[in-house]
Amino acid sequence: MNCLKYYKNNILNNSNKPSDIEFYNNGKKKHEIYCLNNRIHRNNGPAVIEYYEDGTIKEERYYRNGDLHRVDGPANIFYNKKHQIRHCSYYINNTQINKDEYNKFVEKIQNKKIKRSINKFGFLKFKIVYELVKYYGDQELIDLFENRLIIEKMKN
Repeated sequence: MNCLKYYKNNILNNSNKPSDIEFYNNGKKKHEIYCLNNRIHRNNGPAVIEYYEDGTIKEERYYRNGDLHRVDGPANIFYNKKHQIRHCSYYINNTQINKDEYNKFVEKIQNKKIKRSINKFGFLKFKIVYELVKYYGDQELIDLFENRLIIEKMKN
């Protein structure tokens, strides 16, 4: 197997291109990994892409600053050889949440019903919902969550 790695100042770093690419003996890609400052990271798209030997995508994983993270869908997606989704899982800030809970939060944010629940969340759940609010919510909702975040930080 052949491998390409891109370093900048001795750390894996290649902005919006893969930092680590490995190939099968047949020349097709085995995986691509995007890194920023030696952490698995990509802003727009999966940061890790694994391929079957025939070149079809086997798995996609979304990372932000080394953490499994995606607010607009599943962070881990596994495909069969026909490129049908076999399994997927949702992560925000490296914390897994189930699909139903994810969909419930997104729906409540979009319908602005999440305001009623803001004080019921524990801090970990609050941080997960806050990430979704930043993506799906309007400025009023973002401000509400940021104010609660400031209050929580002052308590600690």
